[in-house]
Amino acid sequence: MKAELARLADRVDGLESIREQVEMIADQMLAEAEKTQAAQGHNDDVTPVAWIDLDADQALSVFRDLMQWMDAVLVHHTPVTETLRPCWFRHPAVVQVLLDVRAGWLRAYRSPGRSDAVLWALEWSGRHLPHLEQFLARELGRCTTARHDPDRVPMPRVDECDVRAYLQGRSGDGNAVGRPTTTDAPGEGSP
Repeated sequence: MKAELARLADRVDGLESIREQVEMIADQMLAEAEKTQAAQGHNDDVTPVAWIDLDADQALSVFRDLMQWMDAVLVHHTPVTETLRPCWFRHPAVVQVLLDVRAGWLRAYRSPGRSDAVLWALEWSGRHLPHLEQFLARELGRCTTARHDPDRVPMPRVDECDVRAYLQGRSGDGNAVGRPTTTDAPGEGSP
């Protein structure tokens, strides 16, 4: 009986070793599949990029990816490409919107197996692409060859105490923040 238990223990040890090897191979296969999907632009988890958060090296890498996408996809949308100017990369807001539109396109067309891919595709072509054309025309239309930097309009600043008082007054009576209360005079309160 002891001999049989010893043989069984050896077999279990052998099976454990095989299980570890199978897990290792499965992990390697999954990693390769993820690399392949990423190289082909297939990604279920499209993460938006904030252009202003990137250092110079990161920005250059993201810029190269954006240019590849523009050369492969955006080039087929003539109204958009006609609106772009050679200085577009000098306009941070333009770069950000292009990155966002690219992320939407990746979500729609490079996220295999998504049940909502058709909705994303319709959203991209029906909403984001036309918005991009309008935004580029508006933003780049103000640019001149002598001055590429966009106008920098200072953000209106408000006193934090005023904001706190406003928010406390709105949320303390059961109303949603920003919803006018009955004590507001006509024409006052949130729009």
